Amino acid sequence: MQLRKAFGAVALGVTVLTAVPAIALPQAAFASDCYTSCDPWDVNDPIEIIGHPVPDGPGPGYGGFFGGGGTGVGSSTAVLYSKGQTWEEQEYCRRNGNTIPEKLTTTVQYNTSFKITASISSEALTALKASLGAEVNTSETRTHTVDATLNPGQSLGVFVEIQTNVYQITTYDGLGQQHVDYVNVTAPTGAVTDHAC
Repeated sequence: MQLRKAFGAVALGVTVLTAVPAIALPQAAFASDCYTSCDPWDVNDPIEIIGHPVPDGPGPGYGGFFGGGGTGVGSSTAVLYSKGQTWEEQEYCRRNGNTIPEKLTTTVQYNTSFKITASISSEALTALKASLGAEVNTSETRTHTVDATLNPGQSLGVFVEIQTNVYQITTYDGLGQQHVDYVNVTAPTGAVTDHAC
């Protein structure tokens, strides 16, 4: 009987000693593998990881605690958390310096990409790419056709609308604990406009 009590106490002690630090101590966002920090991406890119704390303001509610051991609970997800302001990037500009109208017919090439500079785990990256439906930090060339008549002194430019959005990425570690990170993603909105430049 004493032996059973001793084994029970040891089992309880091991459970408490291994579970309590994992629950009580904050988890650092370390990844055993990396995506952007191991590769030489543009260091001037203004996108960075925000981290574990939930940003101020309204947002999705707490998803609850997923306890237990084993290989993890749930699958990783990335959802749009908040949208940032938009701005335009000029890709082309033509001004008619003649004294007569000028016919302008051209095809403008511009690059698009979903940019992040955050160091995130491969699991988080996979979830983010699935949510975006695209690769990240990879440029894709697109074209836009301009067909207009410019009066003397008139200009016309091609502008691509860009936006930085915050994505909430939820992953689970080997103990089944939920980890939530917030990552800025800068990308074109899909809007391309022609107007004076």
